[in-house]
Amino acid sequence: MKKLLLLVVFFGLSSTIFSQWSTDPNINNSVSTASGNQQNVATCPDGAGGLIMTWVDVPTSKIYAQRVNAFGQAQWTTGGINISGNTGDHSMPCITSDAGGGAIIGWRDSRNGSHDVYAQRVRVDGLLMWAAGGVRVSAVPYPNMTQLRCMGAEAGYAIFGWLNSASGLYSQKVDATGLRLWDANDLRISFFGTNSFDMCKDAAKGVYFAYSMPDTTADGWEEDIFAQHVTLGGDTLWNIHHCINHDTLTQYRPSMCEDQDYGFIVSWEDFRHDSHSDIYAQRVDSARNKYWGSHGKAICTTSDNQTRPYCISDAHSGAHIVWLDDRSQPAAGHGLYGQNVNHNGQTQWTNNGKRISYRVDGTVTADGRFNPQVAAVDALGGLIACWIGYSDDGLTNYGLLAQRIDYYGSTMWSSNGVFVTTTDLVKGPSMVFDGGMSGCNVAWADGRTFGSSGYDIYAQHIKSGSDLGNRPLSNNNNNVSKVSTVKQNYPNPFNPVTNISFDISTQGFVSLKIYDMTGREVAVLANGVYAPGQYSATWDASNFATGAYLYKFITNEKTEIKTMMLVK
Repeated sequence: MKKLLLLVVFFGLSSTIFSQWSTDPNINNSVSTASGNQQNVATCPDGAGGLIMTWVDVPTSKIYAQRVNAFGQAQWTTGGINISGNTGDHSMPCITSDAGGGAIIGWRDSRNGSHDVYAQRVRVDGLLMWAAGGVRVSAVPYPNMTQLRCMGAEAGYAIFGWLNSASGLYSQKVDATGLRLWDANDLRISFFGTNSFDMCKDAAKGVYFAYSMPDTTADGWEEDIFAQHVTLGGDTLWNIHHCINHDTLTQYRPSMCEDQDYGFIVSWEDFRHDSHSDIYAQRVDSARNKYWGSHGKAICTTSDNQTRPYCISDAHSGAHIVWLDDRSQPAAGHGLYGQNVNHNGQTQWTNNGKRISYRVDGTVTADGRFNPQVAAVDALGGLIACWIGYSDDGLTNYGLLAQRIDYYGSTMWSSNGVFVTTTDLVKGPSMVFDGGMSGCNVAWADGRTFGSSGYDIYAQHIKSGSDLGNRPLSNNNNNVSKVSTVKQNYPNPFNPVTNISFDISTQGFVSLKIYDMTGREVAVLANGVYAPGQYSATWDASNFATGAYLYKFITNEKTEIKTMMLVK
């Protein structure tokens, strides 16, 4: 009972205090200001409007992590918690939600003298749940690991994919305890030197992979885009040479997303026309059928280069695609463009893409836009993009900007984006949707204190209206509470049915979920956009054991967590 009491107190304190996100792009919220370098930040949502981030502490080559809640409060140890812990170099951090408010973090690890994949699960309260130093995900060593990704699977499970430059693409799945579930020697996806890849979920908790690889059957070893479908149990369903396109010259750098119809959409850089790269895309279903022509759909084929596409679902069975674009730019400069393509392969915005941002100072010849990131679609099916800008609006080096585009392609913030930070020294931004406000959370490596000799980790929340800072708190609707709130369940204790009432003050995203005391999600009572008003939800716990349970209530304004007792 003492343990339960402490847990309830912790959640009560951390979820009801209204802290301060900075409202000033010259200040922002510091996450880690340890001496030396902190870089290569990666993020995932915490499920409650905040974010969890991981990064490399360069001097020690260790992996650190921190959770910042929806109101800008750091939730774990000051400066972050050490995730990796052991000797050896640790790099390439990746992160995915564990579906319980925590995260699963993976990294490339050299403690055994080669390259391995290690991982650690961190609970919502910052407790490390797997072995000290993490669990080994990869079964065998990989001497030339060049890329590592991960994604959530079932609650508490994760799927990892990685490249070994000489031998191809590999994958492994771990359960909620860190146990390897697939091939004892790792699941091999490709059997040739693979230069780039991406991965996304399928509808049955498996995974799709897209990767660039020399095509030995078509065009003289030029790279094409291939794909593979892996089941929940780790079975590969397609042959190793299932090619998305057979075209001359090179196609590479795939970026993919789910299409909400059991398949996926993938975009890539394409050199089929000339020495300049274009952007193409394809939709593929679970039976390997290609829907956007045998060679893919042209997204942008203007002169100059279009590079580094970023593909994300638009929540309407199509996709948003964002890329760097050299058109109408000074030498070596990049603009940022985007396009929406619907389920049928029809582009919805301006021909060859909608301009999101371009460099305003046409006299500067250094890169103007690079490292674009796209958050999850906003609540209305649009997107939010952020990018590093160079020499914009008085910047002497590198700043961070963002723009929101609605589903129809209209920019919703200032014409050239809004400043997230004006610090002038930014690296590697990582961005996640904030969970219902049509805003986002961003984290990045920042050199404002030590310049290029040392970077810290900073974060910022961008509201749906383009300004920085905390979430709006209420409206003046007289029929409901001025602040959204959830009441204690009634009856409590209960057997087996109880009711949970809540008030919504302003229209927006609402989540009401139930968890057991291990953090496992056991029921979803609300998950969507609600109008202002009074609501009640019923939970029937007939199939659950006696004990304490938590319910978490999330709105645009706050997060609340309460406990209840089932007695049979």
